[in-house]
Amino acid sequence: MKQLCLKRDEKETTEQELKFLQERIDHFNAPDQSFEHSAIMDSIENIEIRQQLQQQYRKIIQQAKTDFYLLSLQTAEEQRTRASLNYDNEVNKMYSIHHNALDFTILPLKMIDLIQERCRMIGERIQSVYNYKIECFRLKLQKD
Repeated sequence: MKQLCLKRDEKETTEQELKFLQERIDHFNAPDQSFEHSAIMDSIENIEIRQQLQQQYRKIIQQAKTDFYLLSLQTAEEQRTRASLNYDNEVNKMYSIHHNALDFTILPLKMIDLIQERCRMIGERIQSVYNYKIECFRLKLQKD
């Protein structure tokens, strides 16, 4: 039971972390995130050269951001998939113990139901925590 609850916690946490990461990426990719001029660029007197450098700089920054976001999402999705598989394996192990028991007293169905209910509550608790984090993130963005 302890192992199953830990795996459920890990599964739900990775799912919510992915959701939170996507929220942050959506914000930072928003068009209102303006390009800030650097002092070096502003010191270039030739307007055409300055504009060309700014365009190249924007493209490089945008590509680096895109690559970073994609890598972050890919890593988070891999962690979520791994955590989900680990949880599913623990659930299967629990049912296997129940089905392979000769008299079903080792792990009765009522105990399985209680364990499943505990796991559901763990999931709801973690979802609430991350919904709160997302709301705080959004409120902070509105203040800025």
